[in-house]
Amino acid sequence: MGQQDRIGNRATTVSRSPDGTIRVTYHETDVVTVYPNGRIDLDTGGWRTPTTKTRMNQASHQLGLGFLVWQKDWEWYVDIDGQTLLYPFTQSRLTIRLGSDFPAREGQPPIAITRG
Repeated sequence: MGQQDRIGNRATTVSRSPDGTIRVTYHETDVVTVYPNGRIDLDTGGWRTPTTKTRMNQASHQLGLGFLVWQKDWEWYVDIDGQTLLYPFTQSRLTIRLGSDFPAREGQPPIAITRG
């Protein structure tokens, strides 16, 4: 899992805004945005490439976010704390809204998942 340990640096930046929002930008797309209120936006920018998925997973690992983006039969899915969310990226963005008890340790789903 060495490739997932740290966010790659090729065409990638990590920034933190004054309000605490963290953005992992690959090329010109904020592939992972983490807001102080617990909301996480995952955005492919329409580019469902292995590197986009890798950057998302690297951000999750390095920032301790607890999700894993994976692919099966050309569809992308998200596991949160080992629980698969059957919400494929039908468009380019998936928003995860995290509660204070997230990730769920007792098999409970996150507070809300929205697709946009």
